[in-house]
Amino acid sequence: VWGGLPDGTNVIDLDARTGQLTRVGTSAVSSADGLLSVTNNTEGTMVVSLNKFLNFGNGVYSKNFSPTSLTIDIYGRVVGFTSEDDFFYSDYIFTATAAQTSFSVTHVVGQALVFRNGALLAPADYTETTTTVVMVNACAAGEVIEITAMRAVSALDSYDPLGITIATLSPFVYNGLPFQELVAGDQLTFTNTGTPTVYTIATVNMTTKTLTFTVTPTGVAVGDPIYIFTAENAAYKPFYRYTFDVSAITSYTSTILGIQSGFEQIYVNGAQFNEIDYDLTDNTFSGFPSPLTGKVDLIVFAPNNLGVPCSNITNTTAYSVNGAITYTFASNPLAMQVYANGSLLTKGSGYDYVPNASSYNLTTAYTNNFTLLNQQTFSRIGAA
Repeated sequence: VWGGLPDGTNVIDLDARTGQLTRVGTSAVSSADGLLSVTNNTEGTMVVSLNKFLNFGNGVYSKNFSPTSLTIDIYGRVVGFTSEDDFFYSDYIFTATAAQTSFSVTHVVGQALVFRNGALLAPADYTETTTTVVMVNACAAGEVIEITAMRAVSALDSYDPLGITIATLSPFVYNGLPFQELVAGDQLTFTNTGTPTVYTIATVNMTTKTLTFTVTPTGVAVGDPIYIFTAENAAYKPFYRYTFDVSAITSYTSTILGIQSGFEQIYVNGAQFNEIDYDLTDNTFSGFPSPLTGKVDLIVFAPNNLGVPCSNITNTTAYSVNGAITYTFASNPLAMQVYANGSLLTKGSGYDYVPNASSYNLTTAYTNNFTLLNQQTFSRIGAA
């Protein structure tokens, strides 16, 4: 800075800058990491702010979604997120006419649960196409048929752990029980980092745990973990269903799938069991109220890309309150179910109850304090 002394001598000030000097119209952004944006004006004010980091397109710097997995930097900013897989759900409710057998329902074959007067039907009790469900036995007038349809779609390319490892390479046999049913056409990898090589299953025998592939895997070793690959926007089964007969059993051990607690639903002779009715330890169900005889339906939800049931199902049990109409239960009213002592109640005006986001109202109050209610809600983003 040029200056002058009282005697007229010109000098140059070589002192270090104090940092107080700014020039009109200057701005700066840290080139190293883009953390700060500095803006000043001719009125002597300066604004220092966190620089905009995430750009969701078209200049938009905000996004509304249901957060499931967030990455936050040391400044408290969200710098990344993982969107949960999409789960779609629809309820179709019919009051049957005399001798009615056919019901129009657009759905994925095998991905619907069919209830008749509150009891889950076995697959042998009906046939289905993508647009209809047809009863084997005709309905009487006034019977209530409820059909719950589901489907799931991957949000991103994902490599999800199956909970199994390679046992032998020739033949290719795996150790453990996979969390999902494996079928021909499924794609597997043996690492979940980078861009793994994907191998397509040609044949599978889940009893002997033997797989063959369209191309023999290379660069893998005994003990390596096995992952299932799902491409972005690919549909996959939201649940797997196993129906079998039992006689006076006090426990049941799954020999096909690995059962993660919270991923399962059990129905016995059409009635739902809830968490009070059984224990689950190391793929074994036990602790039943009494020995089971009849038909068992085991529903196992597939894990999504975040390792939780793809439906994000939430179950809450409660007992009836004598004379009470309103029960508190936070839910998605379009994707909720209530079971009373194992029987599915029908929702909607004129049926058993009407739900809202924070509670539901019974049409007729219970006159006891011991009816066991299992309240469910699913993470629905749209119709199935």
